[in-house]
Amino acid sequence: MSKKWLAGLAVGTALTGAGAVVGVVSDQVSQPVTAQAATKIKKVVIKKLIWKDGKWHDFKVTLPYGKTTAVKTPKYKGYKDMEDSTIGAITVFKDGSVGYGTNPFVFMKVISAKQQAKNAKSKKAVTAKGSLAYYTTSNLHEKYVKYTVKGLVGTMVKIKAPKVKGYKSKTKTINIGIMGKNKGWNYNMYHYVKK
Repeated sequence: MSKKWLAGLAVGTALTGAGAVVGVVSDQVSQPVTAQAATKIKKVVIKKLIWKDGKWHDFKVTLPYGKTTAVKTPKYKGYKDMEDSTIGAITVFKDGSVGYGTNPFVFMKVISAKQQAKNAKSKKAVTAKGSLAYYTTSNLHEKYVKYTVKGLVGTMVKIKAPKVKGYKSKTKTINIGIMGKNKGWNYNMYHYVKK
């Protein structure tokens, strides 16, 4: 299953240590771009790249023209990036056009098991359904197993790994993000082995 959401021109190779590392998102405070004397800069906005608290937000950053700059995942206290993703690199070409390739950031509020149980009983709770991708040692092809969770939109709930007949998951618990009614978020792949 492809997780890639490509916007604009994808940057072909990941750069390590190239340019400044920045992370500016919505209400975050900007980390400064490495000082570059008399370098023209551009305000880059990638629409609806970050999902948090039930809605999409834009990713905003200021970058120098004519450079490819490595940028890091934004951080929010009390939230987890469900994909442990990275934006990788953004290029601002000399003509001002922008190129990048990236996955979305989906942030879910981390809650305790006690709060999770309380949320599931709330009048605002929704039932989220989805399918987890998995493979077995004997069959490396991707298969799917369904799950159902209940809780508040924007929270991460922990569930026991769904059952697959004749197999057990090497991962005992799975994190599911609740995005809305009948919409859970977890695009990782899990390994199941024979019992």
